[in-house]
Amino acid sequence: MSVTAKTYVQKVAREGWTSIMECGNFKASLMKAPRLTDNGCVRGLPQGSQIPVFPITALPACPGEWLREEGVYVCPVDTEWGLWFDWTMNDVMNTAVVPSVKGMNPITGLEVEGPGLETYKKCCPRHGTEFGPNRLCEECGYRWPAQNYVTQESTMWWDGFRQPDGSVRQFFFTDDDRRDIASAVIGKENTVPAFGFVFYRPKVERQQKVERTREILIGCHIKPEKWYAFDLYGYKGDKHLGNGKSPTINDYSTSGTVVSDDSVSISYCNSSGVDGGKGTILRSLSVDGLSAEELPEPSETESKSVSVGAGAKINQELKVDELGIDGWKDENSGIIRLYFVFEEQFRNIVQEGGIKGIQTNNDGFLAELPVG
Repeated sequence: MSVTAKTYVQKVAREGWTSIMECGNFKASLMKAPRLTDNGCVRGLPQGSQIPVFPITALPACPGEWLREEGVYVCPVDTEWGLWFDWTMNDVMNTAVVPSVKGMNPITGLEVEGPGLETYKKCCPRHGTEFGPNRLCEECGYRWPAQNYVTQESTMWWDGFRQPDGSVRQFFFTDDDRRDIASAVIGKENTVPAFGFVFYRPKVERQQKVERTREILIGCHIKPEKWYAFDLYGYKGDKHLGNGKSPTINDYSTSGTVVSDDSVSISYCNSSGVDGGKGTILRSLSVDGLSAEELPEPSETESKSVSVGAGAKINQELKVDELGIDGWKDENSGIIRLYFVFEEQFRNIVQEGGIKGIQTNNDGFLAELPVG
């Protein structure tokens, strides 16, 4: 990060920035991850780190057309950042999320005209024609998803633009207008520089279950003097430490081959011997200390609109909501919006209007009164 950006980061940190967005009881984080290389293979879910965000009320000079209400945030970004949405800090059994990227739903490719939950059973929402088998629209030439929202059946995160083959194309930031998916699909004039997350609660609350997490798996069975961290599609499992122990994640077992001192190639299959595809090496870790991965340094970017591109394939299937649309309330229970700009525009916003302090007095009406 540039010195200038660091200055603003440090200043806003003193004023009380956050990495978790909130609206009512709902929360979300924007996660930064390495941009994966499209090598023709379907990749595993990448690990990430939370991107700091700022309540829009802390930045008075934000563009006038941006909304100013509860649950609205702003963040500076840079090119070539991979990213994903994290909603796992919510009550996942009782939460449904309709995501949007610059005004387009990344699951359906449809322009967001309202925040509602939608399911697709009989007719194509784009052409109005009846579906063939498995929601196939002959005019579109592909099978539609069962719904436009994410529930705990798919786990509460989302990584990219959905494809009908059970994968998504990784979200990434770029300054190349030609790579902006929303502009190409719904028209640039219909886009907004923001992500949106619309949250719904069920009509009848369900009992909480243990959800899957994006834990890394640490193994030492490949090379004794190195620890390796693997990302195997986000399934939570035991961490196996020590020579000769083969790591497992639920029904998956892994094997690996050293490519170099700092990378390995791994593959895995389930207990029935079915090939599960390739995994992704996240980083090599020394035995003495587990150091965090360093992402690439941001580059200098002219003040221009941020595009969100579709990168490498990630194995992420949208599972059918078992509760069904009739099980959810008709009205949403909260909306989180996150505007994003390149660092130069963010710097201009800060220079023009400063940063409004957002710290509150924890004593409330008892401030300056004798207590204790």
